[in-house]
Amino acid sequence: KAPVGGRSAPVVMGDRLYLVNIAGEGETEQEQLVCLDANTGKTLWQYRFNVYGSDVPPHRVGWASPVVDPATERIYVLGVGGAFLCLDRSGKLLWEHPLAEEFGQVTTHGGRTNTPIVFENLVIASGITARWGNQGRGGHRYIAFDKTTGDIVWVSQPGGAPYDTTYTTPVIAEIGGKTLLIDGGAD
Repeated sequence: KAPVGGRSAPVVMGDRLYLVNIAGEGETEQEQLVCLDANTGKTLWQYRFNVYGSDVPPHRVGWASPVVDPATERIYVLGVGGAFLCLDRSGKLLWEHPLAEEFGQVTTHGGRTNTPIVFENLVIASGITARWGNQGRGGHRYIAFDKTTGDIVWVSQPGGAPYDTTYTTPVIAEIGGKTLLIDGGAD
């Protein structure tokens, strides 16, 4: 038992438990990834990051769950303000992308942020985006990053214009000999 909680589902990898929640209040309010000893509940480390350009209320911070890659034990976090982070097991930041700045990702007042997924050498994040480069129209975009370097591998925008946000986490499945990413889009 530990006095730590939040909206995100906790994720356990080996002897570690990870979750995302809020830290501070008012002008010092931040989002944080917390790492606990899964056996004792003792906090091992916290990594705090700011919530920029968003009107997400404090009780909605920490919506998306962290994702841990079993092969590398790296942790990936998508914050409500569009911060996409990769940390190692000790809590050291390895790379980050501000998706709001780089892709026009829109934050929602409700804090609804999609949980990323790991697939082979990729970590895939998604969300509603406004305008981005030559991708002029807004949409629900999927952005695949190299899970080690953070380099962008591909971007996809299936479906139409978003009607609302989405709550889903994509699933990768082999169907009819093809590897598919299956998700409920925002359209």
